[in-house]
Amino acid sequence: MSQGKEHPSDDEASVKTVLVVEDDTGIGSFLVQAISQETPHHAMLVADGLQAIKAVSNIKPSLFILDYQLPRMNGLEIGRAGTYPGYRNQRSSPKKRDC
Repeated sequence: MSQGKEHPSDDEASVKTVLVVEDDTGIGSFLVQAISQETPHHAMLVADGLQAIKAVSNIKPSLFILDYQLPRMNGLEIGRAGTYPGYRNQRSSPKKRDC
């Protein structure tokens, strides 16, 4: 189950994609609609963590919005699932900030 276009045209190639991972279709649809109407970004909805991992093999989202409690794999498990092609692991090189 996904909403929105899966493969943007050449004109839309510079538009950043937001991948919304939400099993509640009402909430997911609301988020996709709000992102699409209020931002220049493309939004795509998938219903669980396994679909999210599959989607990432086809697209490269600029942002993930993850539900914490998902069927089959929760939001934290998606983040820990491994490295995704084209993404660098943010946790591998922590930087200290001056406070």
